[in-house]
Amino acid sequence: MRDSIIVTDLTQMGGNRVCIAGYLDEEVCVRPIFETGGLTKDWLYKDNQVIIQPFSIVEFDFDLTSRIK
Repeated sequence: MRDSIIVTDLTQMGGNRVCIAGYLDEEVCVRPIFETGGLTKDWLYKDNQVIIQPFSIVEFDFDLTSRIK
């Protein structure tokens, strides 16, 4: 299911990895987790400009079967 989140948190992890968290439209907090790999600093930039930062809207293809309510 494709959905957008409003990014509220962006955290530097080990090495080049980053973690983001945010809210879906229905005010549900999410932290996208990938089956393989994950987000790296490279995902945050396009043409040397920051494109993902707090308050950015990012679209993901979520598998919400593991959502905890």
